[in-house]
Amino acid sequence: MRSFIIAGALALGLAALPVTAAEAGSTWRVTAKAGTHQVVVGKKVLISGHVRPGSAAAGTKLAVQEKFRPGVKWKTTPTTTKVTKSGAYRVKVKPTKAFTHQYRIVMPATAHHAKGVSPTVKIAVYAWSPLSSHPQNNNNDMGAVSVDINGKRYDNSVRQFGSSGSVEYNVDHVCTQVRATFGLSD
Repeated sequence: MRSFIIAGALALGLAALPVTAAEAGSTWRVTAKAGTHQVVVGKKVLISGHVRPGSAAAGTKLAVQEKFRPGVKWKTTPTTTKVTKSGAYRVKVKPTKAFTHQYRIVMPATAHHAKGVSPTVKIAVYAWSPLSSHPQNNNNDMGAVSVDINGKRYDNSVRQFGSSGSVEYNVDHVCTQVRATFGLSD
């Protein structure tokens, strides 16, 4: 009989523990949308969205988090932005490495709302590289050299040495565009 009374008193004591305001309120709802899903290294990308409830979020600083390798933890970037009166935000990010970057926006917890995190936005980031810097396959009378065309020097060029030739380059399925200049060397 005595153990029942102790258990009852313990249960009443736990029920009386205070709950923080963030735990009692709702979680911030954060959206995120990228202006583009492909970009070249060093170019800026606009990420925009809303925080709800917007009027309660107005003026609050949002954090931008980034992940650009699978398995690594989210890293908070130095880039921040503030929520407008309508609950909107806009922030520009500038990826510096060629890889698929993931971004998310974090609204910190306040007295009345728990922390909110946007869905992940993925951006494929590409970088220009000379074709001759990639591995060659099936090289037949062609090679990478520097050539002059109309007095202008073109490094990392591919030149034919015999009467006919061919070469293949392995770009690992990451080439979406090719820029080239064609001509006869001086």
